[in-house]
Amino acid sequence: MRVKLSQRTKDRLTNLAELRRQLIERSGGRCEECQDRRRDWRGLQMSHIQHRKMGGSPSKDTLENTRLLCAPCHDDFDRRTN
Repeated sequence: MRVKLSQRTKDRLTNLAELRRQLIERSGGRCEECQDRRRDWRGLQMSHIQHRKMGGSPSKDTLENTRLLCAPCHDDFDRRTN
């Protein structure tokens, strides 16, 4: 079964893919917290500095409000900021 996506959803997914590309370029494919390059960049996660669940919105999906983190650093960041 195929799910039909709205144009708004398609646009948001396109914007997120471009943001991820920019984050990888900015970070050099490293975790921006621990700088560990041993982890494959495909395993890095996009993290919001100002969490969307804390009143943020899709407009918070900006290069200034996101970082690329490995899973351990992302978990640690979320524990410190929640």
